[in-house]
Amino acid sequence: MDKSVFPTFTPAELAHFQERNTDVKALLRTAERIWARPITYNDMNLLIGFLDHLGMPLPFAVYLLEYCAENGHTDFRYIKKTAVNWYNAGITNAEEAQEQQRLFNYDYREIMRAFGKQNDSPNKSQAGYIKKWRIEWQVSLPDVVSACERAYENTGKLSFAYA
Repeated sequence: MDKSVFPTFTPAELAHFQERNTDVKALLRTAERIWARPITYNDMNLLIGFLDHLGMPLPFAVYLLEYCAENGHTDFRYIKKTAVNWYNAGITNAEEAQEQQRLFNYDYREIMRAFGKQNDSPNKSQAGYIKKWRIEWQVSLPDVVSACERAYENTGKLSFAYA
């Protein structure tokens, strides 16, 4: 099921969500505080979509908003994309999101450089290899980088399977 398409709620449905769910009220207040502005109808749809459509727990939804704001992103399209990416990656809490960001920000870049790709991000399959090596198998980053460099030297191409 495509989780990138969020439902659009009517104003009455939005009011109903707020009346019956304290998490919704808390998330709306938190969003206003983080964004330092009143939330719009579109914002409400997005925020309720995190809880209702993606099944995000309130603390994780708050972490998402804080994470995006800290990185200078308060546009709801960016926040939605981040939420859907985390959902698709199976990330269900702040700890997993922090680990994913650490991998993305440092490990992914180092490993892609080993393959001669200075500014590329790994695709889903490649990221799966990296997660398996670094998290499941707990291979050190220097060992992974070394294997990737040798794979690149021997094949002349980006080959995660060879590494």
